Amino acid sequence: MTAVENSQGFAMEHGVVFSVSGLPDGPTVRGDADRLTQVIVNLISNAAKFSPAGENVEIAVARDNGNARVSVSDNGPGIPTEYSEQIFEPFSQVDSTDHREKTGTGLGLSISKSIIDKHVDAIGFHSEVGVGSTFFFTLPVHPGS
Repeated sequence: MTAVENSQGFAMEHGVVFSVSGLPDGPTVRGDADRLTQVIVNLISNAAKFSPAGENVEIAVARDNGNARVSVSDNGPGIPTEYSEQIFEPFSQVDSTDHREKTGTGLGLSISKSIIDKHVDAIGFHSEVGVGSTFFFTLPVHPGS
């Protein structure tokens, strides 16, 4: 997976390891490969950034009711419920103070949602504070895949 290969330096910088599952017989989907790679890079870079050093970031591809489901899971701090409605909004950050530990523009998730929306599919997440988060998106599987 190109996105994972392109992000290995970021993983090393943050002391995490990417673990990939489900790719050898992965389904084929229709979509803009460059934009979908951008979505995956955004998700795995966020997961790497918010995971404690020494942890794994899990990237999985699986079939889900006629769709391909790509998920990225971390063991980071999680996202408080009060932020879940705005997490995909531009410039949205859970910690927007000047003294936050993690930096970023707050655009990666918004851009990712826009790309997936243009593919007429779904993006979402599950999170538990103190446990971690899983961000995912689905795309229809190409017939015959």
